[in-house]
Amino acid sequence: MTGIETLVVSAVASQVARKISDFANEEIKLCWNFHGHLEYMKKTLSNIQPELKRAEDNSFGSDRESVREWLRLMKAVAYDIEDILDEYYYHNPGEQFDEICCCIACAGKVPLLFSVSMSNPVLMRICMIHKMKTERQRLQKELVAPSAYGLCEVINSPGNSFEEKETTSQANGTAIIGRDKDVENIMAMVRVIDYQIVTILGAVGLGKTSLAQLVYNHNETSKIFRTQKMWIHVPKGKASIKYIGTYMISRDGGKIQENMTEEDIMNGVGAMLNKYDSYLIVLDGLWSASEKALQNLKDMLTTGSERNVKVIVTTHSEKVAALMSTTKLPYKLDTLSEANILTIFSQRAMASNDEMEILTRHPLFWNMLKKYGKKIIERCEGTPLVANFLGSVVSSGRLSRQWGDYWAPASIEEMWKVEEDFDNNRCNISLLLPSLKPIYYNMHNELRLCFVYLSIFPKGSAIDKKKLIQQWLALNMIEPSKHGNLRREETAEDYIDQLKAMYFLQTTAQHSPVNEEVLHVHNLAYELARSVGSKDILVISDATTKKEANKSSYNHDYRYAQLSTPILLSVDPKDCICKARSLILKTLESERVFVSQVISENKYLRVLDIRGCSISELPGCIFKLKHLRYLDASGLLITVLPPELGNLVKLETLDVSGTNLKLVPSCISSLKVLNYLNLKGCQNLQQLHSLDELHELCYLNLSGCLSIRNLPKSLRKLKNLCFLNLSKVHVLPDGLLQSLDSLESLEDLILSGLEVKSLPDIFGQFSSLQFLNLSQCSTLQQLPQSFFELQSLKGLDLSFCSGIEEITESFGRLYSLTSLNLSGCSSLRILPTSFGDLIHLEELNLSYCTALAELPTTFRSLERLHVLKLHRCVHLIEQVKNLTNSLEHLELTSCKDINLQSNFFSYLTRLRVLDLSNCSQMEIVIGAPANLEVLILANVALPLDLNFLTQFQNLKKLDITDVILSTASAALSNLQNVFTCMPMLKTVETNNLDIYSILPSRIKISRVMDSLTGVESSNVRDRENTAGRSTPSVVEAGRPNTSAEGSDLIGHSSSSGEEITEDTSMEAANRDLASSTNSDATKVDALEDYAQATHVFILVLLKAPKISRSIRGQQEYNIYDLEAA
Repeated sequence: MTGIETLVVSAVASQVARKISDFANEEIKLCWNFHGHLEYMKKTLSNIQPELKRAEDNSFGSDRESVREWLRLMKAVAYDIEDILDEYYYHNPGEQFDEICCCIACAGKVPLLFSVSMSNPVLMRICMIHKMKTERQRLQKELVAPSAYGLCEVINSPGNSFEEKETTSQANGTAIIGRDKDVENIMAMVRVIDYQIVTILGAVGLGKTSLAQLVYNHNETSKIFRTQKMWIHVPKGKASIKYIGTYMISRDGGKIQENMTEEDIMNGVGAMLNKYDSYLIVLDGLWSASEKALQNLKDMLTTGSERNVKVIVTTHSEKVAALMSTTKLPYKLDTLSEANILTIFSQRAMASNDEMEILTRHPLFWNMLKKYGKKIIERCEGTPLVANFLGSVVSSGRLSRQWGDYWAPASIEEMWKVEEDFDNNRCNISLLLPSLKPIYYNMHNELRLCFVYLSIFPKGSAIDKKKLIQQWLALNMIEPSKHGNLRREETAEDYIDQLKAMYFLQTTAQHSPVNEEVLHVHNLAYELARSVGSKDILVISDATTKKEANKSSYNHDYRYAQLSTPILLSVDPKDCICKARSLILKTLESERVFVSQVISENKYLRVLDIRGCSISELPGCIFKLKHLRYLDASGLLITVLPPELGNLVKLETLDVSGTNLKLVPSCISSLKVLNYLNLKGCQNLQQLHSLDELHELCYLNLSGCLSIRNLPKSLRKLKNLCFLNLSKVHVLPDGLLQSLDSLESLEDLILSGLEVKSLPDIFGQFSSLQFLNLSQCSTLQQLPQSFFELQSLKGLDLSFCSGIEEITESFGRLYSLTSLNLSGCSSLRILPTSFGDLIHLEELNLSYCTALAELPTTFRSLERLHVLKLHRCVHLIEQVKNLTNSLEHLELTSCKDINLQSNFFSYLTRLRVLDLSNCSQMEIVIGAPANLEVLILANVALPLDLNFLTQFQNLKKLDITDVILSTASAALSNLQNVFTCMPMLKTVETNNLDIYSILPSRIKISRVMDSLTGVESSNVRDRENTAGRSTPSVVEAGRPNTSAEGSDLIGHSSSSGEEITEDTSMEAANRDLASSTNSDATKVDALEDYAQATHVFILVLLKAPKISRSIRGQQEYNIYDLEAA
């Protein structure tokens, strides 16, 4: 969509206006008429916001390039103004120099001064004033540009490119694939009398509207509600009683009065609904509303009606779903299987609904699918919107002789670029981003900037949450709390929560007091961010071509960049970016000179991340970056921090974790505004100088500093410290823990691995403490009494504190506790009756508490307990069913001789995840909850009759790794029938190739290792985790690993091998594979037949020579040597 990159302009202008306001309020002397310049620009940038918004609205299309150019110029001016502000602030030591400046100004000598040495701070400030005057003139020039160039009419035109396409109850005529079971589940919820409002929740593009249309037009729906149905599309900002209520009344033929109050409208809606025996209402696309508006809307739809009224709400907002739903949980729509995605893509690409016709009568399509299909299906990630988009891209060139020119972009190019290129060329494609733009447009300015910044990270990257927040702060993207009671870090946390609630950000690793939360950006959200930030953010990765790198590097206006490829060595650093505010570098040892040159050219850097550079010392040019606020040098082989570090007086974040530092120099005390210091894993660190000058320090991580001999007692002076990690610092100075009683701001405290028998009685001073980790304190015998005064404590980890035998009744005073880990407390004999007072507890781990004889009867008071882990606690299992029915996640692993009676699960009606792995003598699981979604039976002996699995009609994932099958051939046959009766099952984990052979094509599979060659599954899994990346040792239907050379799923055509005829069938393939012997070649043949019959993409990695064969004379499946891959 041409022009979307201009959507960040108003956000940038707002950011700079706020910065000017903050700057003017600082206690610094503003000389000459500098203050006048500031006031003018603050007022101008604030007042122009509405015009910039209108210009953004009307900047789309190839005929609006002049508007976009004006917006880019305005953005550049705003950025340059902020750079000058920061530079002026840096050079202002606070002297009274007004008189000097005024004399110089009156003499008209300012230009002459620029030839004088700028080491004089007074002259430097005069230079800054001159620059600011120039920027004011630029701003004045751009303000009149719309009038001068006739842009006002375009900017102020009423059209809005963000108007949402109104949905209706009728589908677009295309068959909706893969949602049959979802329809059944929604219909079942509609039948439940108490379920008045059913919410369908899911990310953009999953097909929530399509699912609602299927339910709305379902035969049973028509019988229940007859003609009493109403479909309401809810535009952005219209989730209100006034809009929805008046719409309903008018649609029913009622009259709308001009002065109707909300109460009048609610009464009118109630009267309307009571006219009918039953009524079905669909609110499609409900997402932008306040809590009050949503509650009022819910009351209107559920209060007063005496009839059978059902409401279906579709939304991508978890907040909206939770507030509106009257069911136990919103209905979360899952991604589609890759077989379904292949069907959607194929039908859209060939404009045909007959899959067999597509595959058999269009050999060119099959040939293209062979070459590009794997990557295309993989990048859809189960999202039908993406499959339709990429299919339409391919379809647009169906009649072209160069059809491959349309397949290649669909398989490898960034999707936002593909959409822009094909849309500009007037191709008839299904657009991808219009569904996301209204969400972005509804964000406030600061959230927009934070979201777009996410695109600086490569797609699919793991993003450390705390580091992301520190970068946002360094770039001034976080607005200070208007009420003054929230730290900017807390505001940033709220931004992340907002992005997660709309599925733009997702959690990869769960937060704990030890492990930081790890995030990644949703596939479609990343495409949107890249599109919006394409003119501000430069990403040159290993996948970037030399031509693209050269083209991009000459654009000097990029403000954020990630450069991670040797390709840039061909570019002169002086021709590269020079205005970057954030720079992430990943280079080789041979490129260290290039690193210094690039850093030197970007003097306005606020964020510098060089952890991916192979360097053994910090380049000197870093210490000349007077604006630098964030420096990440973690993992480098550096041994010293030079004294010049003290020059970085604006530095807020310093991460040197995992380096070879031996001491932290005294110059660190010069970093007065430092608030984040990470020294984690500096195993050679022996000395840490005094930190008492770091009054702003909030985060200090000394975990794993094994060699440190002297921790300064000045730690107690860090009054603002919120996070402190001293884990595995085995020897603490006498009295250090006692001295921490002054740290009243502490929220996270990690003391894991301390060798102490008791703790000082200081915990009552930590009134703000939320997470405490005392794990692996094996000599700790008891908790101090003040420990139970931690009224704000939410997370407590006492795992493997094997010396603790008893927990006192005072433990129940930890009322706020939500997560408690007591695993490995092997001496713990009893839990107090006050345990039931922990009414907010959600997660409890009692694994390996082998001495714990029983659970207190008050356990049943834990009504919010959702997760319970009881590894090797077989003696506690029977008590669980009598004490709680709120569990959603239960782990009973390694409980030998477990006997789950037939009525065991009848009490656990909410259970969704059940782990019974390594329960080798387990009886059959009977009567498990119907809502179970994940079942883990790894290393469990399964009986011949496996029909008990069919009770799990909502099961989505089944783990049967290392299962022992009774009478293998008969069990396999039985298992094949079982899988057919489990429509929601999407993933099976196994290392049994025989089980793999009988799976339906809709199921994707992981962990298939080569059982033929004796490769142990544990060994292969170890290889999967080597070096932090996934080794291609996994067989996945539909999701092949592409990280290794030679792992092409569908390779180039081969002249060798035999032909497979057209009559190859799935049944024959299954039969051959199931009955084949243990020879590699025979099973490879059968596996290939299976792949051909089911149209499923399969990658098999065996510890055997490469085998290839031709299928239909065109297609080749390759089997690669595991070690070679």
